[in-house]
Amino acid sequence: MIVTTHLQRILNTRTISEEGITSVQWETTDERTKGAYNNESEATRDGAYIFALAALEMLSGLVAVRRAETQTGSDYYVAPIGETAEDMEGWWRLEVSGTDLSRAAMRARLKEKIAQTLAGNSNIPAIAAIIGFKERLIILRTVEESI
Repeated sequence: MIVTTHLQRILNTRTISEEGITSVQWETTDERTKGAYNNESEATRDGAYIFALAALEMLSGLVAVRRAETQTGSDYYVAPIGETAEDMEGWWRLEVSGTDLSRAAMRARLKEKIAQTLAGNSNIPAIAAIIGFKERLIILRTVEESI
């Protein structure tokens, strides 16, 4: 899996802008488990959440704190490891999308997700994550005030 990032203002203004390759391994899914996750859109969404959260933790030390509310333009709140759930000051919103589309389509989806976070009803900074299963690519970007 290739992970490409451009994360700014995370962890005391440290900027992460890099591309790296990592290995992801898992056991082959049995038929019972396949049946439990037989909804392709939900399986794609949930798989994208897992990859996005793992990549974000690996690269920046941010972990999921809780699910985001409706209309925030995001899926999760993430914060540095050890951050308490009461203090949202160091938190980020995380918007995730998973796809089997091409890299060009992934870039277009990234723009859509950035726009979604900007339109969200929240002033907490945001990160957009696009998980490309076909391309084996994870794109993480901090959301700036304009596209």
